[in-house]
Amino acid sequence: MNEAIVSAFEIVPMFQKKNKVQIVNTIFLTDGQGSRLGSHWNYDNNGNWMTDSASYKSRTIITDPVTKLHYDNRGGGFDGGQAVNLLKALKDRTECRVIGFYIAPMGRAFNREVSWMVNNYEALDKMKKDLKDNAFTILDSDVGYEQFFILSDKSLKVEGGELEIDDKMTKGRMKNAFIKSRKNKIGNKAMLSKFCEFVA
Repeated sequence: MNEAIVSAFEIVPMFQKKNKVQIVNTIFLTDGQGSRLGSHWNYDNNGNWMTDSASYKSRTIITDPVTKLHYDNRGGGFDGGQAVNLLKALKDRTECRVIGFYIAPMGRAFNREVSWMVNNYEALDKMKKDLKDNAFTILDSDVGYEQFFILSDKSLKVEGGELEIDDKMTKGRMKNAFIKSRKNKIGNKAMLSKFCEFVA
């Protein structure tokens, strides 16, 4: 996950420049948390690979070489809050809006994967109820995204199909084409509606 976010530091500006746009909605789809970026690989004097790793208790600070801003990693999750800070750095540098879709495991694994994102068990129970009733929930706490959808892995059904978009279409026509193409393919229209409201 963290590697994908770092890649976006180059991809988003290239997209902005090529398409002459300022506002970009950047979407990340994931089925789990990323691992910490805490190792540095290099060659020793004999040409052999060597690594220098930071311990999980160590404090790491990300410095963006372009904006010169610093991000202190002391968060939760498997990556120690690196993804949250990398997303903030991406937004600070590119001024993009970031949306996340997380396909969450249900059952006991849900608590392990998601509990660090919320402040209390009541919020966690509410999220589980939303997932059971609606097959999705939107996370309110700040994990780096403007909007973060959590989807139940039990409710997904993938179907093929093509969306026809061309460079002469207005934003409104693109939105309508997207909604029409997904109309019969996404069972949860409430989630689609929330997503379209955000990107409109």
